[in-house]
Amino acid sequence: MLGNRWEESSGSPMISHEVQLREMEKALLDRQEQLELVGLELEASRAHYEDLLQERDNELKRLSDLHAAEIIEHQQVEAQLRHYADEQAALLTVTSAASAFLEPDVLLAKILDVVMTIPGIQADAGWVLTLEDDRGKAIRLGPAQGVSAEFLNIEHTVPIESCTVCGTWLKGSGITELPPRNACLHLDPRLMESGGIQSHITIPLSVSRRMLGVISLGWNDRHELIQVDRSLLLNIGRQVGLALRNAQLYQSAVKVNRLEAINKIGAAAGSSLELGVVLQQVLEQACQTLDAETGAILLTTPESKELTFAYISPGPLEIQSDQHIPAEQGIIGWVVQYRQVARLNDIKRDPRTYRGLKPIFGSGIDTLICAPLVHRDILTGVIVIFNKRGNEFNQEDANLLEAVSSIVASALDNARLYEDLKQSLAEKERAQMQLIQSEKIAALGRLAASVAHEINNPLQAVQGCLTLLSEELSGLKRPEKVSSYLEIVDKEIGRVAGIVQGMREFARPAPQGTRPTDVISVLEDVLELTGKQLQHSLINVERSWGIDVPTIQANPNMLKQVFLNMILNAIDAMPTGGTLRISALTDQIKADGSQVSQAVVRVEFNDTGPGMSPQSMLRLFEPFFTTKEHGSGLGLHISYTIIQSLGGKIEVDSVVGEGSTFAILLPLKKADQ
Repeated sequence: MLGNRWEESSGSPMISHEVQLREMEKALLDRQEQLELVGLELEASRAHYEDLLQERDNELKRLSDLHAAEIIEHQQVEAQLRHYADEQAALLTVTSAASAFLEPDVLLAKILDVVMTIPGIQADAGWVLTLEDDRGKAIRLGPAQGVSAEFLNIEHTVPIESCTVCGTWLKGSGITELPPRNACLHLDPRLMESGGIQSHITIPLSVSRRMLGVISLGWNDRHELIQVDRSLLLNIGRQVGLALRNAQLYQSAVKVNRLEAINKIGAAAGSSLELGVVLQQVLEQACQTLDAETGAILLTTPESKELTFAYISPGPLEIQSDQHIPAEQGIIGWVVQYRQVARLNDIKRDPRTYRGLKPIFGSGIDTLICAPLVHRDILTGVIVIFNKRGNEFNQEDANLLEAVSSIVASALDNARLYEDLKQSLAEKERAQMQLIQSEKIAALGRLAASVAHEINNPLQAVQGCLTLLSEELSGLKRPEKVSSYLEIVDKEIGRVAGIVQGMREFARPAPQGTRPTDVISVLEDVLELTGKQLQHSLINVERSWGIDVPTIQANPNMLKQVFLNMILNAIDAMPTGGTLRISALTDQIKADGSQVSQAVVRVEFNDTGPGMSPQSMLRLFEPFFTTKEHGSGLGLHISYTIIQSLGGKIEVDSVVGEGSTFAILLPLKKADQ
């Protein structure tokens, strides 16, 4: 039925079928076109989305690259910061070490240890050279690590001034730059090779463009790069240079203070030669310098192995000074045995402490420092300083006490020599005084005959007057006669008493010391004493006294002996009589080796005897030399010694056949000198 309806409606089945086919084909074409359009749209959409995805991918990649770059940059910055922090930590470590020490060698040893272990350096060897002068001619090897003794021989180094790099540093130029790696510098390359150093670098130690030395670091392999900025090494060099300079200035100040202290102690030691005074002043000055509570000096005894207290400075310790200390035990025994300075800053634990010291020094000892007293390789004792106030005894204290001990030992030796010399001089003076006294007695013996005659004359007058007085009293008893006879007796007895008194005064030992003395008065006294002897010897005396002859500082009794000896020698020189001329006047002479004139009193004794030969004059003042048959040969020697003690001298002029002149020159001195 359907076919029928189709036919009816189309009119022709074939035609309708074609139409349908065409319509269908057209519909298909339309659909195909639509599909193509849809496909094109889809392709366009896919291409669009692909472009969008590509753009997104590109953006993501760009963002990823940026993020990666940021991460790398961050890592680099972090590494740089870590590297900087490590370098700053290393610099801080060096700075801390540099500021912790004030002794140059200790400072440089610590610095070298720190620098060698800095991360990125890790050197196998290191050594320090410091300049002894600003010109670089003298260098000093400081601390070293990892090198042999031969390598450290300073003679193997080239003078720094001759090194091209160090010489430039020395002039203050180029200190802001390190030298090229493995530059020869101041060391012999063959020495470096023999020491196993394959590579090295040198850091200048400088302050204010002034070179103080170098630190050299070495490696046993080809250490081409070190992971440390060269600027850090230069900064280390500057920090160490500053610290070294401060240490040197501190040591200079310490040395100045030490020298000042030693100078004070030396001045104290030299201020006196009395042993007790020397010990007191030196020990108290040493305690003050070391800021210690007290101290003691102990001396050895000749035949005992013990030390005795010579002096103890005032202090809080109750030291038993009457006790003896064994010289072979404890800390003092150690010092005596090894002759070295010893420090005890923990006296209760140190094994060298001698328990027997406690009863002697007391229980208040916390610290002590002890040094031997050695002079000319002979131990004479020890010096001990106790309890440094608020601190411990350090090496500087030990160095100071070592220097002080040398001064004390020398002062002790000088004081002992002085005591021995004083004793010897005292013995010599006693012997000389005995000799002078014996010569006085001998001179009096030579005057005995004339003195006896001198006494006999007034005694005869007294005897005659007494006879006349007896007759007068038995007869007329005239008062005027009795009085006259008594006056004569009194006068003659006074004359005898004067002669005896003069003899006694001359024979009496001369008192010590000098006083203002009138030379002419002394001469008159001696002439009065020898007057009768001169008269009996037929010798005429001619006096010649100058006007206003001043007094001199002398011992009048000794001058009498000198003048008496001169007159007696003149008497002996003129056995048949003659003339003795004696003069005293003021004169001007020039001292030996000087152009300055000196005022003196010149006393001359000129005789008309036979004179002396030149051979006799050469030995005139020698002891026991005499040309007399019964002479002792001591008179002129003693006279010469006495005049010398007064600062004067004796000049002799003699011509054979004409006579001799003895001139005594006595310097003028003020009465209060």
